[in-house]
Amino acid sequence: MSKISKISFLFVLFLVLSVQALGEVYFRKVQAGDRVEGSVRYGGLQPDYLIDSENSIFYELWNFADQIRHNDSLSIPHKVNLIIQQVRQVFSKHHEFNDETYLSLLKEYREKNTEIPLSKYIACGAGVCRENALLLHLTLERAGIPNLHVYAQVVVLYADTIPLPEDHGFVVFDFQNEKWIADSYYKQFNGYSFDEFLNNITTPIVPQKRLFFAEERNELRSIFKLNSYPQIISSLSPCNTKLQ
Repeated sequence: MSKISKISFLFVLFLVLSVQALGEVYFRKVQAGDRVEGSVRYGGLQPDYLIDSENSIFYELWNFADQIRHNDSLSIPHKVNLIIQQVRQVFSKHHEFNDETYLSLLKEYREKNTEIPLSKYIACGAGVCRENALLLHLTLERAGIPNLHVYAQVVVLYADTIPLPEDHGFVVFDFQNEKWIADSYYKQFNGYSFDEFLNNITTPIVPQKRLFFAEERNELRSIFKLNSYPQIISSLSPCNTKLQ
């Protein structure tokens, strides 16, 4: 990392630590009928989400998850990897933040001043990390793999760029007394140890602990903080859960 990038990184780290406490950590379980806040409440583009996972457009994915659930020959990591690949395919057409299809869908529902059913993202194959994380969380649950939805500030240090924290959604699951990241959007974190990142929170590392499906990458990266949002606005289940 260049000298300028190091100075910029330390400055950003100072700002984040100056305004945020790292002790409050929240994890979420999302289910059918929930309304999950989007970024529009904070000046962003994404309206709130309606988790309409009983819509028929989910059936193909649920059938796949059911097959995974009943396949006792597969280990937990193998099951997780197959589901990650399936979810990644759902949003393979329009997965960039500046994609016109994605932005048009957001605009349509902002103008309606209402939440977007998750099925609408699936129907047009458009989704970034927020949508990927929600659908991955739901599909893993359907496949019988307990997991929690996480929204965090992360940093990846690329050569000759100024590193800036960005909000990012993913899920975590347990395997062999360790918590692991499943991430169908961001390969820099998918399949790596969540515990290793938390043990080095705010410190950029090249993580060493990874599952077989993690893509080996050499970028320094870190989880800066775990966000207490998005909140579940209307739900039969608690909004937030402390991970023990």
